Amino acid sequence: MKTTSVKLIFLSVAVSGILSMNAAAQTSSSSKTKEQKTTTSTDVKKSAPKDAKKEEFTKHLNEIQTKVKELSAKAATENNAELTTEANKLNTMVNDYKSKLDRYDSTPASQHDQYVQGMEKDWDAINTQHKKVESMYNKLHSNKMEKTTPKEAATPK
Repeated sequence: MKTTSVKLIFLSVAVSGILSMNAAAQTSSSSKTKEQKTTTSTDVKKSAPKDAKKEEFTKHLNEIQTKVKELSAKAATENNAELTTEANKLNTMVNDYKSKLDRYDSTPASQHDQYVQGMEKDWDAINTQHKKVESMYNKLHSNKMEKTTPKEAATPK
Protein backbone atom coordinates (compact mmCIF):
# COMPACT_ATOMS: atom_id res chain seq x y z
CA MET A 1 0.00 0.00 0.00
CA LYS A 2 2.90 2.32 0.69
CA THR A 3 4.15 1.83 -2.84
CA THR A 4 0.74 2.71 -4.22
CA SER A 5 0.56 5.90 -2.19
CA VAL A 6 4.13 6.80 -3.19
CA LYS A 7 3.22 6.20 -6.81
CA LEU A 8 0.13 8.42 -6.45
CA ILE A 9 2.15 11.17 -4.84
CA PHE A 10 4.80 10.91 -7.54
CA LEU A 11 2.12 10.96 -10.25
CA SER A 12 0.40 14.01 -8.77
CA VAL A 13 3.75 15.84 -8.50
CA ALA A 14 4.51 14.99 -12.12
CA VAL A 15 1.09 16.16 -13.31
CA SER A 16 1.33 19.39 -11.35
CA GLY A 17 4.84 19.93 -12.76
CA ILE A 18 3.58 19.46 -16.31
CA LEU A 19 0.69 21.85 -15.66
CA SER A 20 3.09 24.41 -14.20
CA MET A 21 5.40 24.18 -17.22
CA ASN A 22 2.43 24.54 -19.57
CA ALA A 23 1.20 27.63 -17.72
CA ALA A 24 4.70 29.12 -17.70
CA ALA A 25 5.08 28.46 -21.42
CA GLN A 26 1.79 30.20 -22.16
CA THR A 27 2.77 33.17 -20.03
CA SER A 28 6.18 33.57 -21.67
CA SER A 29 4.60 33.08 -25.09
CA SER A 30 2.13 35.90 -24.49
CA SER A 31 4.90 38.15 -23.15
CA LYS A 32 7.00 37.40 -26.25
CA THR A 33 4.02 38.28 -28.42
CA LYS A 34 3.62 41.57 -26.54
CA GLU A 35 7.33 42.28 -26.99
CA GLN A 36 7.04 41.58 -30.72
CA LYS A 37 4.04 43.88 -30.98
CA THR A 38 5.86 46.73 -29.23
CA THR A 39 8.96 46.13 -31.34
CA THR A 40 6.87 46.21 -34.49
CA SER A 41 5.16 49.44 -33.47
CA THR A 42 8.50 51.13 -32.77
CA ASP A 43 9.79 49.89 -36.13
CA VAL A 44 6.78 51.50 -37.78
CA LYS A 45 7.43 54.74 -35.92
CA LYS A 46 11.06 54.71 -37.06
CA SER A 47 10.17 53.95 -40.66
CA ALA A 48 7.36 56.49 -40.84
CA PRO A 49 9.69 59.51 -41.11
CA LYS A 50 11.75 57.60 -43.66
CA ASP A 51 8.62 56.97 -45.72
CA ALA A 52 7.51 60.58 -45.28
CA LYS A 53 10.83 61.82 -46.63
CA LYS A 54 10.62 59.42 -49.55
CA GLU A 55 7.10 60.64 -50.32
CA GLU A 56 8.33 64.23 -50.16
CA PHE A 57 11.20 63.47 -52.54
CA THR A 58 8.86 61.60 -54.88
CA LYS A 59 6.47 64.56 -54.88
CA HIS A 60 9.36 66.89 -55.77
CA LEU A 61 10.42 64.59 -58.57
CA ASN A 62 6.91 64.35 -60.04
CA GLU A 63 6.51 68.13 -59.95
CA ILE A 64 9.79 68.88 -61.66
CA GLN A 65 9.75 66.15 -64.32
CA THR A 66 6.97 67.73 -66.37
CA LYS A 67 8.62 71.14 -66.15
CA VAL A 68 11.96 69.69 -67.24
CA LYS A 69 10.37 67.90 -70.20
CA GLU A 70 8.75 71.14 -71.32
CA LEU A 71 11.97 73.12 -70.97
CA SER A 72 13.97 70.43 -72.76
CA ALA A 73 11.50 70.45 -75.64
CA LYS A 74 11.63 74.24 -75.82
CA ALA A 75 15.43 74.24 -75.69
CA ALA A 76 15.59 71.69 -78.50
CA THR A 77 13.67 74.06 -80.79
CA GLU A 78 16.01 76.97 -80.06
CA ASN A 79 19.30 77.68 -81.78
CA ASN A 80 20.99 78.58 -78.51
CA ALA A 81 23.78 76.21 -77.50
CA GLU A 82 24.04 77.61 -73.97
CA LEU A 83 20.32 77.09 -73.30
CA THR A 84 20.49 73.56 -74.70
CA THR A 85 23.52 72.75 -72.56
CA GLU A 86 21.90 74.06 -69.39
CA ALA A 87 18.63 72.24 -70.15
CA ASN A 88 20.58 68.99 -70.69
CA LYS A 89 22.39 69.57 -67.41
CA LEU A 90 19.04 70.01 -65.65
CA ASN A 91 17.72 66.84 -67.26
CA THR A 92 20.80 64.92 -66.10
CA MET A 93 20.40 66.26 -62.56
CA VAL A 94 16.76 65.13 -62.46
CA ASN A 95 17.68 61.67 -63.78
CA ASP A 96 20.40 61.34 -61.13
CA TYR A 97 17.91 62.42 -58.47
CA LYS A 98 15.47 59.79 -59.70
CA SER A 99 18.10 57.05 -59.53
CA LYS A 100 19.05 58.15 -56.01
CA LEU A 101 15.39 58.00 -55.04
CA ASP A 102 15.18 54.47 -56.43
CA ARG A 103 18.07 53.47 -54.12
CA TYR A 104 16.51 55.28 -51.13
CA ASP A 105 15.07 52.17 -49.45
CA SER A 106 18.27 50.17 -49.75
CA THR A 107 20.44 52.68 -47.89
CA PRO A 108 21.83 51.39 -44.59
CA ALA A 109 20.29 52.88 -41.48
CA SER A 110 23.63 54.26 -40.37
CA GLN A 111 23.96 56.29 -43.60
CA HIS A 112 20.32 57.26 -43.93
CA ASP A 113 20.62 60.77 -42.46
CA GLN A 114 23.53 61.59 -44.75
CA TYR A 115 21.58 60.23 -47.72
CA VAL A 116 18.57 62.40 -46.88
CA GLN A 117 20.79 65.48 -46.54
CA GLY A 118 22.39 64.70 -49.89
CA MET A 119 18.99 64.35 -51.53
CA GLU A 120 17.90 67.69 -50.06
CA LYS A 121 21.04 69.37 -51.41
CA ASP A 122 20.43 67.77 -54.80
CA TRP A 123 16.86 69.07 -54.77
CA ASP A 124 18.09 72.59 -54.00
CA ALA A 125 20.58 72.35 -56.87
CA ILE A 126 17.83 71.14 -59.22
CA ASN A 127 15.62 74.09 -58.23
CA THR A 128 18.46 76.51 -58.82
CA GLN A 129 19.24 74.98 -62.21
CA HIS A 130 15.55 74.98 -63.18
CA LYS A 131 15.26 78.67 -62.36
CA LYS A 132 18.41 79.36 -64.36
CA VAL A 133 17.15 77.52 -67.46
CA GLU A 134 13.70 79.07 -67.18
CA SER A 135 15.24 82.51 -66.82
CA MET A 136 17.47 81.95 -69.84
CA TYR A 137 14.50 80.84 -71.93
CA ASN A 138 12.39 83.80 -70.81
CA LYS A 139 15.20 86.28 -71.56
CA LEU A 140 15.71 84.74 -74.96
CA HIS A 141 12.03 85.10 -75.77
CA SER A 142 11.65 88.56 -74.29
CA ASN A 143 14.41 89.73 -76.65
CA LYS A 144 12.62 88.12 -79.60
CA MET A 145 9.37 89.82 -78.63
CA GLU A 146 11.09 93.21 -78.58
CA LYS A 147 12.65 92.59 -81.99
CA THR A 148 9.39 91.50 -83.62
CA THR A 149 7.33 94.37 -82.19
CA PRO A 150 7.47 97.37 -84.52
CA LYS A 151 8.70 100.56 -82.88
CA GLU A 152 5.82 102.59 -84.28
CA ALA A 153 3.26 100.35 -82.58
CA ALA A 154 5.13 100.55 -79.29
CA THR A 155 5.05 104.36 -79.14
CA PRO A 156 1.66 106.08 -79.49
CA LYS A 157 1.40 109.21 -81.68
